[in-house]
Amino acid sequence: MVELGDAGNKHLDAKAPWALNKAGKTDELRAVMRDVLEIWALAGVLLSPVLPTQAPALAQKLGT
Repeated sequence: MVELGDAGNKHLDAKAPWALNKAGKTDELRAVMRDVLEIWALAGVLLSPVLPTQAPALAQKLGT
């Protein structure tokens, strides 16, 4: 789980979605934000054994 979070943070730092938004690069921004949602969805699945009530709530919020 920690490695997933670290990789997600590194990805966000490298892609800088705030800069993509400011530059109007909507296609690239959309791809980065999709990556973020995928990471959160995977985190929800991985956390489901230890957070049996919160993980489904996260999945519902993400629409997965």
